[in-house]
Amino acid sequence: MDIPHRQLLDHIGRIYDCVLFPDNWRPTISALQESFAWHNAVLGVYSFLDNGTQFQVTLGFPEEYASIVGDPSYMPDVFALWGGKARIDAAPLEEPVLQSQMGEPETWMDNRYFKAFAVPQGIIDAVAIGLARDTTMIATLAGGRHISQGPITDEELAGLRVLAPHLRRAVTIANLFDNLHGRNEMLSATLETSRAGIILVDENLTVLHANGVAQQMLDSGSPVRAANGRLALREVLSQTALATAVAEGPGPPRGRGAGIPTRRSDGSTLLVHTFPLEGREIRRQVGARATTAVILAASPEQVDFSSEAIALLYDLTPAELRIVKLSAEGMSMAEAAERLGIAPSTVKTHLLRAYEKTGTHRQSELAALLRSIASPW
Repeated sequence: MDIPHRQLLDHIGRIYDCVLFPDNWRPTISALQESFAWHNAVLGVYSFLDNGTQFQVTLGFPEEYASIVGDPSYMPDVFALWGGKARIDAAPLEEPVLQSQMGEPETWMDNRYFKAFAVPQGIIDAVAIGLARDTTMIATLAGGRHISQGPITDEELAGLRVLAPHLRRAVTIANLFDNLHGRNEMLSATLETSRAGIILVDENLTVLHANGVAQQMLDSGSPVRAANGRLALREVLSQTALATAVAEGPGPPRGRGAGIPTRRSDGSTLLVHTFPLEGREIRRQVGARATTAVILAASPEQVDFSSEAIALLYDLTPAELRIVKLSAEGMSMAEAAERLGIAPSTVKTHLLRAYEKTGTHRQSELAALLRSIASPW
């Protein structure tokens, strides 16, 4: 099933609406469920520490199965269906993966969750996208496929790859707002009390509004400054990525990922997120000139700046970057597929795209490229 480009753009708009209007997550996931023919869908944030659920939107779950989905005692069984925590940790963020390729289907009939939940409903497979992950939690969007709809197709996976970076960016930024303020605060309070720096700019990066945190950054010149009234980052590579993201507007961006890496003058890490405002409710509140919200937030994990630099220079997706790094380490396509829990054909596709983008043709050339690009930070 091929998803029309116009439909994907509509989904992207809905996804960004959820950043400042969290009540929109349910209709947004419902629209995805319909487009991709999912029997059910779950957007969730799960804790590894207590097998608990921190946030969850569920759709398509009959009442008699709702208690199973919310029961933390089933979480180890759910992880097992996806190949276990180690395989989940190895899967690239933003890359849609199939349960039938991550786990071991021949063992599913011994799995307590599969027998209690999937079998009675006729669910034969599922697709999931990792949106955030650290040592304590994981955030994912997953959809189950009913036997009547047949297998999940390559065309559907391609459509999800278009949406994945937008979902990841929206979930990351929404988590910042949610954790710091609560869902019902007014927009102005959110902007002014956030511990993240928030700057509203036009298409030329002209600074139209900066909250208190961002203004302190601008005043100190670290990691951002206002050069002739225009927003600028300290690093040339990051500035180029920011200008590209703002110029591209609400459509699918060339630069993937949840943020652009940068650093303060003291060396501490920040990620710069761009949130397009075109067609969004927030634009009606802040004025028509504002096209993008630029959000500067502390990185939730250590950023590999050498890898990020390569990704920005060559427009690599997170999945392509992961394959490039494994390939440069000398792994074969079969070994990389085993490590990541994806099909060898998927690895080959990512690798060929990476070769094309980097102008290389073999693993040795990729390894040399990684060695030759020193981190600009």
